[in-house]
Amino acid sequence: MDGGQILVPMSPPGHARPQGRRTALMLALATVALLAVLPWTSTADGAATPNFVSAPQVALFRAADAATRLPEPLRADPNQWGLLRPLEKKRAPRKPPFISLQLLNKITRMNKEGVKETIQCWNRASTIIPAMIGHTIALHNGRDFIPVSINEGMVGYKLGDFVPTHTFKAHPKAAKVTKYKGR
Repeated sequence: MDGGQILVPMSPPGHARPQGRRTALMLALATVALLAVLPWTSTADGAATPNFVSAPQVALFRAADAATRLPEPLRADPNQWGLLRPLEKKRAPRKPPFISLQLLNKITRMNKEGVKETIQCWNRASTIIPAMIGHTIALHNGRDFIPVSINEGMVGYKLGDFVPTHTFKAHPKAAKVTKYKGR
């Protein structure tokens, strides 16, 4: 090879790593490795407890683990009130149910006497309570009194929910369309 040049790959100027940085990195890695090997705990007399080398404990994620990893409030079933908040701390309803005083007095008197009579009532906004079960209340619908026998399934509803005020007759018949006969 006469007069041939030998090309040696070199990094561009300014991009070469200094040798000191590489040495510092190797020293840091050696320190971390040494700390991982040395015992961290010691007994009261100053002697270190031996470290036993074993296979690392591998915990793979399983979908079933989600229930155990969530905190207690997030795992609670929202349909079970006692799991979300203790039953003793359950908030009271904001306001008591509305019951007409005249109706409440009549129901209370009839329950004490053991009498079951039909009670006429105009107030449709009264809430049905357990004391009314078994009674018959004639509720005004705007024209007549409609008798309603109260049973357990009605508790909590309003009296007016069981007696409609409007009766649907039929849709009005459509008028025949006549053609306009012009001039």
